[in-house]
Amino acid sequence: MTPDQRWPWRLDLKSELVLVGDEGTTEIRGATRRQGVEVAARGKVWGPLYVNGSFTWTHAEFRNGDAIPLAPEYTAYGAAILQWPEGLTSQLQATYLGVRPLIEDRSITSPSWITFDLSERYRVPVKLPHGRLEAFLFVQNLFNTKWEQAIFAFESRLRNEGAGVNDIHFVPGNPRTVMAGVAWYF
Repeated sequence: MTPDQRWPWRLDLKSELVLVGDEGTTEIRGATRRQGVEVAARGKVWGPLYVNGSFTWTHAEFRNGDAIPLAPEYTAYGAAILQWPEGLTSQLQATYLGVRPLIEDRSITSPSWITFDLSERYRVPVKLPHGRLEAFLFVQNLFNTKWEQAIFAFESRLRNEGAGVNDIHFVPGNPRTVMAGVAWYF
């Protein structure tokens, strides 16, 4: 097997669009190659317990060897679902995003993060003329993890400021959020 044949998937692009932060635009950069492995599985573990998940490992870089900004090396997702007999379904899920280079020379990287979400759904035993009624409770970011929803490194400056400064700019991820309600599926 040659080095070019060992990857289960590969994506070669003639050019890559890269964010130009302070200008709020993108610019065309050189050719890139992304290649990696993805694995996904789901199944019934026992009785009412089901699991599903996926894992991706990616090697992504420009053809000259520079990193593609924001391309994570590892991502993963997993969930455990319990389907109780009386119409209740419980789900705990985890989402992981690995370290990402923020600039081409890999000298600035983003931190990895993992969040957990919990959901409870209850099929209300009510006869409706059409559809079904469901009560739900969602807790997103169950452990109130601090994470960055979007993160970039670029030179920026304020109006009337002299030279720009290289810095990290980010949008914080949502804190723990609780939602509850009733849904009518018809």
